[in-house]
Formats: sequence, structure tokens, C-alpha cells
Amino acid sequence: MERKKILIPNGNPSELQLINAAHRLGLYVVTSGNNKAAPAHAFADKYIPVDFSDREAMLALAREEKVDYMCSNSNDIGLLTTAYVCEKLGLPGHDPYETALHLHHKDHFKRLAKKLSLHVPDGEAFTDRAEALEYALSRQEPLVVKPVDLVGGNGVSTVRTPEEKSAAVDKAFRLSLNKRVVVERFIDGTAHSFSTFLVGGKVVNSFSDNEYVFGKPFKISTSASPADGVEPVRDLLIGDIEKAAEELKLIDGRMHVQYLLKDGEPYILEMTRRISGDLYAVPESFSLGFNTADWYLRAECGMDVSAVPRRTQQGMYGRHCIVSPRPGVTDGIRLDPALEECVMLKWLWNAWGHRVVNCENDILGLLFFRFESEEQKQTVLANIHEMISVNLIG
Repeated sequence: MERKKILIPNGNPSELQLINAAHRLGLYVVTSGNNKAAPAHAFADKYIPVDFSDREAMLALAREEKVDYMCSNSNDIGLLTTAYVCEKLGLPGHDPYETALHLHHKDHFKRLAKKLSLHVPDGEAFTDRAEALEYALSRQEPLVVKPVDLVGGNGVSTVRTPEEKSAAVDKAFRLSLNKRVVVERFIDGTAHSFSTFLVGGKVVNSFSDNEYVFGKPFKISTSASPADGVEPVRDLLIGDIEKAAEELKLIDGRMHVQYLLKDGEPYILEMTRRISGDLYAVPESFSLGFNTADWYLRAECGMDVSAVPRRTQQGMYGRHCIVSPRPGVTDGIRLDPALEECVMLKWLWNAWGHRVVNCENDILGLLFFRFESEEQKQTVLANIHEMISVNLIG
């Protein structure tokens, strides 16, 4: 019998967990994206080089391949394309496209948050450069200026002076695909994520972690669970998620939140319905005791997920993206023995013979940790870059 077919945009490491989950369901996997060298393509049944940010091209691809399902990748742009294609073709497992925009474009989400009194940083959305700058100059505290529709911290600036505000507004409008920006209060807090699964509009399990930035601002490179200070704010976060779910009539599946914590108060930066990047589901799955990617993929296919396990996270887990300190050609990666002790899994796909050009964006591999004590976790997090040696030629 011919296998049913699923289309997964992109083939970065994050999509490997989705490809494997689809194969466990017996599906034929087609991946797309314009990076032919992306490592997860090798695990798919078929790769077709189509830019997943091009909605109409992806719609044509889905029609041509006669796919039965489409699963969004770990990228907001890919999620919106997936919602668009599935709506046009009547494929199951996704919120309507307009609903997806309410969460995944920052200006839409800002308006939704205000309507529902969600716990977010105070701010406004703008379509006019002069109005955005006037608002930014009227605020005396540090601000964050960001395009509404980019990912990975691209185009985001933290500003304090009038000169910085003017430059940041210009940059955000220039880079925004839809020429819209958000200006909001800068929260000098710790970064965290809170990943949940919705069934019938209610949160049935959750996983939290701390997030750390090294190098490029706003780009998460390391995480460790559980999140510090999560217990006092767990119910508040769940309450905000369920408010959004009720307002938007969200279907069953993933709801992932990134938030800042300052003086015991959470400030939600975004809510997304996609799986998180850098194989986030690996530490999440170990902590919750079941493969979360399997259930995410089932939801993306419109399958019944009412039996998803109701679990509380346990243990201390983490992950780290390995990058090079300088350009060159990789000639192996060495880990300090103390780091090896807590590494439970690793995938080093660019460790040998890979030419590094953009150090901050060029991930060489991923490490996954199981920490035996809080002391071990803190030691690793404080010294992780000194504990990893990237050998380079040239």
C-alpha cells in the first residue's frame, strides 16, 4: 500500500526530530528549503529545493506532490507558510492562516495581548516610521525595537539614546518583510521558555528551561532545565496561554512561550505554535518521559492527540549549539572530560572539513546534557566555551 505523504519545510537539525517522527508513523517524507546542504534532508525520502518563505511556490509544490499532510518547521516563517498551504488545500492539523498571524506576527500579538491583558512588555506597533520614532523618543526608559516578521533576533535592537532609537527604527523598517515594527519596553530580566501542549484549549503538560545567549544578541545558543523561578509563575503563564487559546479557538497541539523574568514577574515575548529549534524536543522528551516530537507531529497531521501523556518535568537537562570562535575549516571538535561526563547525546555534523564563514550563525553541532547536580549544571554553564575546542585549519 502506498504510504501517505507529508511535506516538512526545511532540513535543518531541528527538522530531524520531525522527519523521524513521521517515519515512525509510516509516512513518506518530502523536505524543502533552499539550503541543499542542510543535514536533515539526508534523512527524508525526497528533497525538493523550494524556498519555504515563498507561499505560492510551496502551495504549488504541495499540489504537485499530492501531499496528505504538512508539518510546520521550527521557524515562524515556515509555520505561516504551512498554515497558508494547509488552508488552501484543506489539509488538517493547523489553525487558519489569519489565526496564525495573530500569534506569529509581533504587531498582531501585541494587540491580542492588550485585548486579553496578557503579561507582556508595554509597547506599541507601527506602520509609519515617523510615528514609531516619535513614540520611541517620548519614552525615557530603554526600549527594544523589532521587525514584526523576522526570526532569530534579526533586526532587533536594544536602544537608549535618541541616536540609537532613530537608527534602530530605520533598521527594523528596512528589514521587516511587511514594513511593520514593534517598539516596547526593554526588560532587563532572565530569559526562559515554557513549552506546553494544548488539548481542548487546556494545557495538559509543560516543560520549562533557562535560555542563554552567547555571541549574537537575542539568539539562544544554550538552555538548561528546569527554568529558575518557574513554580510561582507557572499558573500565570498557563492562564495566559489558555486565554489566547480560547480567544483564537486554537486547535490541539503545541504552544511554546518565550518570556523574561524580572523581580518574580514574567513578561511574555512571544507565543508560537511551532516546535522549537536546535532539537529542543530532545531535552524536553527526556524530562517529560515521552517523545514530544511524536505528539507534535500527530497534531500537525490532524490526528487525535487526546491521549498525549500528562506528565510533570523531572531532572535537569540541557542543550548547546557549538559554533566556531573564528573562520576557518573545521578539523574536529574536542570536549573537556568534565563536559563529556554530562553529555548524553551529541550530533557533530560540521565537525570535519566544513568551511566556517559566519561564526555566529554557522552551527557545527549540538550537545545534549543530563546534569546530576545543580553544581555540575552551573559549572558547565559558566565554563562551556572553555570546555569545547574547535580545531581549525587556516
